[in-house]
Amino acid sequence: DQAIRLLRYEDPVAQVTETDQVIALTRIADQSYAFGLANGTIGVYKASSRLWRIKSKHTLNSLLSVQGKTLASGWSDGSLSVRDVGTGAVMWRSHMDYSI
Repeated sequence: DQAIRLLRYEDPVAQVTETDQVIALTRIADQSYAFGLANGTIGVYKASSRLWRIKSKHTLNSLLSVQGKTLASGWSDGSLSVRDVGTGAVMWRSHMDYSI
């Protein structure tokens, strides 16, 4: 499914449609969340407004919000990046010899 649906209790609040299958979602703060797609795209929404997104040629393996300020992503090629939630700017990057 390519849709991300926001619910309050069981009532729909908003819906956004992405370009590929959603494989990861993580809550950042009230009405803010990060997403990951099967095509290697990650990004952040606040309610139904996209703040930013980036696309990688690698497959996303893990996505984690850290204290609502940073977003950590682990990739199939061993890359690990930490980005600012508000802008998507890379704050730290490393590479491992194995998939993360």
